[in-house]
Amino acid sequence: MKIIASISLLCCILACNKATPQKTVAVTVLNTNLISSRYAPSFFNELQEMKRNDRINVYKNDEMGKGTAEEYVQQNAILPIKDALKKVEDLVVTDDASEMRTASIELLSYSKTIFEKDFINIAIMIDSNQPQLTIDSAIQQMYKTHDTELDKRFRVLDELAIPYAEKNNVPLTFNK
Repeated sequence: MKIIASISLLCCILACNKATPQKTVAVTVLNTNLISSRYAPSFFNELQEMKRNDRINVYKNDEMGKGTAEEYVQQNAILPIKDALKKVEDLVVTDDASEMRTASIELLSYSKTIFEKDFINIAIMIDSNQPQLTIDSAIQQMYKTHDTELDKRFRVLDELAIPYAEKNNVPLTFNK
């Protein structure tokens, strides 16, 4: 009898730990705004402007201080994406949200790879005062290489998120 009670309690606990539809949308969809806010020419324009004006600030030892473009990318692009990815990976969802969770993981993982490789390489170019033409060329090549695939992954997530949000009465709008 104790075994049956323990199994019942465990099932109840596991069922109760599943994310609400609101939390599911927030974690799997809204966290991907971190990608679009950084995967934009303005990110590098601002970073280069900060470098020119010696205003790149990062946290070191729990204090704000001068930093490099590479450190800035680590803290302001890579770390937030890693945190968002972990939240999605740790999210316990209902069966009807599992594909959406998978699509979010794939989008965030792909973006993380771009940030860890291309963004870091461009930041190193900025730190080493490479010619503007070289930096611009690297930025354009990054977009040329990744735009189509990134857009595809966003579309897949959107196609899963919109009906899920509608079905569960979760407000979700996209700015185009």
